[in-house]
Amino acid sequence: MERKKSRVNIVIPVYNTERFIETTIKCLLNQTVQDFFAVFVNDGSTDGTLDILENYQKADDRFVVLSQENRGPGAARNMGLDYIYEFDSDYTIILDADDIYGETMLEDMIDKAEKTKADIVICRGKEYDNMTGNCAEMPYSLKYELLPKGKDVFCYKDIKDYIFNFCVGWSWDKLYRTEFIKGTNLRFQEIRNSDDAYFVFISLVKASSITYTNKIHVSHRLNVSSSVSNSRDKNITCFYEAVIAIKNELFSMGIYEEIEKGFLNWALNFCIWDLSTSKPEVKQEVYDFVKNTCFVELGIATHDRSFYSFENDYNEYKRIASCTYEQYISADVVQQKESMLKKLFRSLKRSGLKNTLKKVHFKLKSKK
Repeated sequence: MERKKSRVNIVIPVYNTERFIETTIKCLLNQTVQDFFAVFVNDGSTDGTLDILENYQKADDRFVVLSQENRGPGAARNMGLDYIYEFDSDYTIILDADDIYGETMLEDMIDKAEKTKADIVICRGKEYDNMTGNCAEMPYSLKYELLPKGKDVFCYKDIKDYIFNFCVGWSWDKLYRTEFIKGTNLRFQEIRNSDDAYFVFISLVKASSITYTNKIHVSHRLNVSSSVSNSRDKNITCFYEAVIAIKNELFSMGIYEEIEKGFLNWALNFCIWDLSTSKPEVKQEVYDFVKNTCFVELGIATHDRSFYSFENDYNEYKRIASCTYEQYISADVVQQKESMLKKLFRSLKRSGLKNTLKKVHFKLKSKK
């Protein structure tokens, strides 16, 4: 099939998102940049997702639907990239199938890329609670305080200690120059979760120029039952597979020692986050894995407090390293109760009683 060069190629992995996929498609149809080519990779959906996608494919030749057996989002993204690379484009963006995208997203990010000639453009996002419909700020999606001062365009050398921490390792808020990602042959890890971390962080290290836009273009859905993050309890080591793959690539590039501080600060935070958000039924298994494998193999203890940029992370590491699981979970329960009360009061203030009860009901139901 012949296809003229498009301004931007879009890859979207899809799995059981019949409730959201039409909203995502309409976000693309409403973009102020209409010169795009979108590939949806159906990752073995068992609901009505495929029927919806095929109807749009029939109606609009900018949409193509591919299908594979359920192999996870990493494999789906790779299939999509392999396909779109056959068709030329200036830029590539890899989106999620259940998020909401502002109509000027592509225009703004492409405009910034054109002005700066950057390999990667990052936008800001906000949280969208799928249960209540409420939005909240997401300051961690782009941490301005960690960006190099006085530089609109930068590379990892300008931000060695924070290249892994100034943004999040997901792909949906990043526009890539197609020539850049094709030239580096970047691939997603084909694991069940955390599959995007390797692609994103290695792209940030390999890019000669990175920039960002201050505008919020993505509403990232939370409390979605079909989310990949809900599979973490069945695949508890995936996050660490991502960590090790990144570390190995940094060694292959010959820059690990140069960037070790930034990498280990991120890896420590990632390990702590994975443990703190793991489900009760697997928490002890994750605790043992993080404490006895991750911390040891990464050599966290070989550096003193001054090496670590974030005091809370280091203190939590020391607590985990010195506690039995029973001691850890006992203190953790107290912290969780305090945190839950704070979240409850914030939710009541922001969302009201009715929406807060809906959210609590959803969380209790999802734990069953």
